Amino acid sequence: MIKPISISTLLFFLGACFVISGSCSGHHERVDVVELSGAYWFHTFGRDVKSDSLVLFPDSTFNQVYRTDEGHSYFNSGKWLFRGSSSEVVFTNFKFFTNDGASPGSGNWFCTVLKENGEIRLIFSKENAEYYRQIPNNR
Repeated sequence: MIKPISISTLLFFLGACFVISGSCSGHHERVDVVELSGAYWFHTFGRDVKSDSLVLFPDSTFNQVYRTDEGHSYFNSGKWLFRGSSSEVVFTNFKFFTNDGASPGSGNWFCTVLKENGEIRLIFSKENAEYYRQIPNNR
């Protein structure tokens, strides 16, 4: 026989579920397309890598600069498009660089955009906490 539960027990249970799910989900603020323009540094292992940067311009173009440890510089440019409904930026003609130069060819890079405490991040690897971080006051 199933024993009925009281309304107060049900409300307690629902409240606990709400608190638990809310604290685990990670709150991200809404991003508006006008906020995306500006300069970004790559962020990995808890530090900014200023030799790997992106600049997003209001006309939906971008410049990409990568400086190697040996002092060589690689440049790239293309277009970007913000998909607000999925909080995603699509970069066309994007290249990934290493100290050996650019990866062969170029293509589209689809990246998630997150905003926490006013900081905008273009996610490279969520698992490794790597992202391009917008440089404050540089829009």
